[in-house]
This record gives sequence, C-alpha cells and structure tokens, in this order.
Amino acid sequence: MGIDMKLAKREERVLLRVIEQENRRAKAHHSSEIDDNFMDSSEESSGTEDISDQPGPSSNIAQSSLEENINAQIELRMGIVRGRKCFLTPKIMAVLDRFHISQRSAVFILEAVSESLGHNIDELAINRNTIQRYREDFRKTKATRIKELFKENEPSFVCVHWDSKLIPALNVRDLKSERMPIIVTYKDEEKLLGVPKLENSSGKEQAMAVWNV
Repeated sequence: MGIDMKLAKREERVLLRVIEQENRRAKAHHSSEIDDNFMDSSEESSGTEDISDQPGPSSNIAQSSLEENINAQIELRMGIVRGRKCFLTPKIMAVLDRFHISQRSAVFILEAVSESLGHNIDELAINRNTIQRYREDFRKTKATRIKELFKENEPSFVCVHWDSKLIPALNVRDLKSERMPIIVTYKDEEKLLGVPKLENSSGKEQAMAVWNV
C-alpha cells in the first residue's frame, strides 16, 4: 500500500510538471503572436493616429480568457476532465470545519457521497482547490456576520481577557510566533475578538494589541 501511494504521488508530480511546461510554452507562443500583430498594426497606423499607452478595457478579460483556454487545452491533451457543477453549500463547509476535515479527505468523502446518491462525479466540481476556496469564503462571510451581530447587540459593559501564547507559525515550519487571544465575556456570552500577532511579550505591546482589536 505504501509503495502504491509513493508511485501515485510521483506520477502526480510528473503530471504537474508537464502541465506547467505546456502552460509556459503556450503563453510564450501567444505572447510572440501578440508582439507580431502589434508591430504589424503599429506600422499600418503610424502617421494616421496616435496609439494610447493605456490598455484596452478588455485586456484583463482577454488575459483571463486566454488562461482558461490554455488550461482547457492542457487538460484535454492530458485526458483530464474537470467537473463544472458546484454543489458546495455553507452548511457543508461548516461541517468540514467543525470536524477538522482536510481538503484531501473532503474530496474522498464528497465523491463517495455523491456517487452513492446516483450523481456523476465527473460532472461535479470536487477538487482540493475548489473546496479550499469555498471554505475561505465561508469563513470570511461567517466572521463578518458574527461581528455584525455583536455590534447590533452590543452590551453596556464587558470583561476583557487576554493571554499571550507561543504557537507554531502558519507560514514557516518549525518556527513559533507569539499570539494573544483576546476574549470578552458578558452575561452568559463569550466572544473571541481576535488573535493578533505580537512582536514581543511586553505589557505595552499587549495593551496596544487589545486597544487595536
């Protein structure tokens, strides 16, 4: 079983490298075509009208469309078919977060459930990138809503609690950063206001963090 997993991961890395190479080649080829067309059009229009230095309004749309076409061609060439139908809901995202389910595990779970319900999983958007994007959007929306509800029912007074802790950094392995959870309690309610990062554990730094939150 361990050997099969290693082979699968190795094949996945090789496939990703091939896709990246094809993507770079296609973009380079397209850029050369754009340069040739621009030189031809500039020679024809010289002396008749000025060419604005500002990009056209559809430049971003054209670039996005180009990347989508390139990725679609690469996936077609590699035999990769991605589903486009998305069924992810805030409730599903809440369940995944509640039980600390990783993106990889979520893919297997959603595929198994969808298939057992009679759906064609090839038509569904079930992949780690899509799940991660929806989870991040759900968390941002939920956090904003919690803050709005807190402001609507803002109490007359609260008790503030804080304590700095050294926890593993999110972006660097084997590195710890100092964070300070800030909690307020009132009546029978308890709210986490934030967990700001501290430059040091001095009293002044902690006081400023509480004030800013």
